[in-house]
Amino acid sequence: MKAKAVSAADFLPPAPLGGDMGERMRDLDWAATPLGPPEAWSQALRLTLGLILASGFPMALRWGPELVILYNDAYAPILGDKHPWALGRRFADVWPEVSQQLMPVQEEQIAGLRGAIFTEDMPVSIQRHGSELEAAWFTVSYSPVPDSESPTGVGGIMATAVETTNRVLTERALRASEERYEFALDAAGAVGTWTWDIPADKVYADERFARLYNVEPVAAARGEAISAFFGAIYPDDRPRVEAAILGLLEKGGDFAEEYRVTAADGQVHWIFARGRCYLDGQGRPLRFPGVVVDLTDRRDAEERLVMREEQLRLATEAGDVGFWDVDLRTDSVEWSDRTRQMFGLRLDVPITLSDFYAGLHPADLVRVAEAFGRAINPDIRDDYDIEYRTVGLDDGIERWVAAKGRAIFAPDGTPLRAIGSTRDITERKKADEHLRLMVNELNHRVKNSLASVQAVAAQTFRGAASLSQAKEAFTARLIAMSEAHDILTDENWEGADLKDVVAAAARLHAGEDPRRFIADGPQARLSPKTALSLAMALHELGTNAVKYGALSTPSGKVSVRWSVEGREAGRRLQLVWTESGGPPVSPPRRRGFGSRLMEKGLAAELGGQVTLSFDAAGVVCTIDAPLLDEEPLSSP
Repeated sequence: MKAKAVSAADFLPPAPLGGDMGERMRDLDWAATPLGPPEAWSQALRLTLGLILASGFPMALRWGPELVILYNDAYAPILGDKHPWALGRRFADVWPEVSQQLMPVQEEQIAGLRGAIFTEDMPVSIQRHGSELEAAWFTVSYSPVPDSESPTGVGGIMATAVETTNRVLTERALRASEERYEFALDAAGAVGTWTWDIPADKVYADERFARLYNVEPVAAARGEAISAFFGAIYPDDRPRVEAAILGLLEKGGDFAEEYRVTAADGQVHWIFARGRCYLDGQGRPLRFPGVVVDLTDRRDAEERLVMREEQLRLATEAGDVGFWDVDLRTDSVEWSDRTRQMFGLRLDVPITLSDFYAGLHPADLVRVAEAFGRAINPDIRDDYDIEYRTVGLDDGIERWVAAKGRAIFAPDGTPLRAIGSTRDITERKKADEHLRLMVNELNHRVKNSLASVQAVAAQTFRGAASLSQAKEAFTARLIAMSEAHDILTDENWEGADLKDVVAAAARLHAGEDPRRFIADGPQARLSPKTALSLAMALHELGTNAVKYGALSTPSGKVSVRWSVEGREAGRRLQLVWTESGGPPVSPPRRRGFGSRLMEKGLAAELGGQVTLSFDAAGVVCTIDAPLLDEEPLSSP
């Protein structure tokens, strides 16, 4: 039988999981790309691509020796104007401007000569909005994807990228703003200055100060009452500023406050005001000079930085990523909240490196310690990349964790810190184990099914009067077996309902008149083995009824009635097949395959009794068998 060709639609995640890129991949003519048609793709490529498309994190694949690019929706903004043109094209064609920088490393990874790479704030110069080069920064991870079909054992590279350009530029701007801020304070008037003659209630200010407080510069130079300046202070901040000034009028001293003002340009500015209230010899307020610095740029940068940090936090939470930082000089450890959860530890407990080792599963302790030791050894400096189990320090729960990281060394080689990330892979490990069990169980089922088919074929062709008769009988039995397999597949091979098994037999033999096949009985769950055996038995009975029995005449009927007796382990199935309205029945001169299957094979399979009665009114088959539980396919 010719295998059905695999298309992109067969393994890509269904909408909306695959997003816009999933749809584009379905529509792309892959035969015109270096990857070729999807039916030629390896299983590793299909599985990895499915995972990437379902992720909300910016991810891309670079596949094969030519590093053909495939990516998800979240990665598209990184490409800029190159999206969606970049899909299915070579890395060197899409990013020629960074090929010299990145290709050597990627070629080593494809060749199986280099492992995963993690780089923070990697600078690149890229073209993605027109022909101009722009400076950008990314925190990236390049991970080789194993592929048994690749000569090197590596099929491609999975790239995870978070653009940090805004954060890097914001931090630079923030540092520059802080430098300007310190310089302005030292210069004492570089931004704006004032002097308040308190007895006369006159504030004398320069032009920059006046415009910040929405006062006419000429009037400010002549002197204005302080109330004229208070009007510009943001309403939410005014009570605090007034209270601070009133307090100084009583005792003197330094003034230092940050607050908002509405300037002459109508914009709200953040300012820092520093001054001093001087008292006369009698303790009365005399003079209050000072300077102001416009902090608007710095505060905006801080807010943007907070926003970027929140975006990064949300991204890491969406990716279920935790972070860790070990000070190797003090053995102190900093864990993010998510990492603490992976070790079953409360959020308010200080941690040391000893706590980390105490939280490891005993069977993994030595292996993890050796990997960490190699990472912090200045003569080795391995990447720290390992999967291990933890046993919750507080909750005692066992979890699987994937950790990646690297050490930071002083110029003399002394290890200073080790930093990295963690991911909870417990569910993935459970899925892997479930898949292993499922493959083993399917192998078992397939072997049993093949044995059953072989037995049916042997018995069918051995007792057939002609080849055409044998082919017809064999085909019908295979169809009955297929119907039973469909029912079990719908239930993940965990069992089947007896009503569904009987209904399948009715569809095959009763024709379009459901009144000719009466099924009645309570719900009864069958193990896969019992379901297959009963399906074959009902097929043999139905075939006989259509050829010679009740279903061979228009008025004939078949009733299948059953009951379940007992409880739990002692339950038994009582099923009776009764034919009526057909031609008179007489006992057969010899037993055919169907009769032998019923009375001996079925009885042995079910561990019960099967009785065939050839009454004149119609065939009656009685089945009495225990309802045994069978381990389902999805058992852990």
